[in-house]
Amino acid sequence: MVIAYGVFLLVSSPFLLYGSYAFVDGFGIDKHLPSGLTTLLILFLPAVAFTLLGLAPLVVLKNDTKEIKKVAVILFMASFTFNVLLLFLGFMVAG
Repeated sequence: MVIAYGVFLLVSSPFLLYGSYAFVDGFGIDKHLPSGLTTLLILFLPAVAFTLLGLAPLVVLKNDTKEIKKVAVILFMASFTFNVLLLFLGFMVAG
């Protein structure tokens, strides 16, 4: 199960990053925020989207909310960390 989420994260992160950048740029949010905060928002949005997409099967299959919260935190941190790694590797130009 962990390998499936890892592959999903690896494949979906670039698309979610581009989507979040298009969202922030399309609605003009970047014009109202400082550059550093815009970068954090662009990294935060795909992490939230990945967490929601990753939790969808678990919400249907499991009833244990404590376990789902734990998995949600782990998925969010993994996705956010991977997005920061992509930023530092030069995948996305900040600012």
